[in-house]
Amino acid sequence: MRTQVDVVLATGAAVLNAADPLALEMADLCDGEVILYAGAPASDAIAAHVASGGRAVYVRDGAVVLASERAERLLAERLPDAFADTAGKQAHPGVLPAITAAWALGLTPELIAAGLATYGMNQQTPAAQAC
Repeated sequence: MRTQVDVVLATGAAVLNAADPLALEMADLCDGEVILYAGAPASDAIAAHVASGGRAVYVRDGAVVLASERAERLLAERLPDAFADTAGKQAHPGVLPAITAAWALGLTPELIAAGLATYGMNQQTPAAQAC
């Protein structure tokens, strides 16, 4: 995994899991921006990263939060059912890095939220496909 972080250019970004100590160690190898994600905001790594001017994505009380030193922004007050557990609090393992990567690529929070809200709406049900 180090190779991918090692080759990030100054204009790029690495999306790293704040809950993984090995991933956090790679942050110093990145020439570009590092954006952290985690399933919970109570992470020393997230707090220190945001306080030093970094960005992070995490879930707090079922809400997806985009955080920077300047502000926290709720992306979704509740994770859509396609991405959450039955309590709406735990994110599917792939959704937070995907949200973080979209934010790193410059997609607006509104566009990311719209993608979350409409995910799967174009898929037909098996009964509709049979018609």
